[in-house]
Amino acid sequence: MSDPRNEELLRDLDRLVEEVNRLKEESHESPAKLAKFKAEVDARLERLRDKVGNAARDARAELERRAKATDEYVQEHPWESAGVGVAIGAGLGFLLGMLVSRR
Repeated sequence: MSDPRNEELLRDLDRLVEEVNRLKEESHESPAKLAKFKAEVDARLERLRDKVGNAARDARAELERRAKATDEYVQEHPWESAGVGVAIGAGLGFLLGMLVSRR
């Protein structure tokens, strides 16, 4: 399940990389054109920083929401949660034992 905001962020990052590469190639042209192009890249970079900051805040909020929901579930269903933990531990222990015994 991909978030459209993440896809947009990646597209913006790709465009910025293309702009910077173009800036490198055109750096030998007129100073006025170079200054204009640099201003455009700076503006895009600032917008990208804002989007990354927003995405990070959203991800943190989602992580906190899911952690709280998990904590509430464990508080309401301690035995089921312990059973799941034991099952996961046993499964990992079994797999680790299989890997060690192969050597």
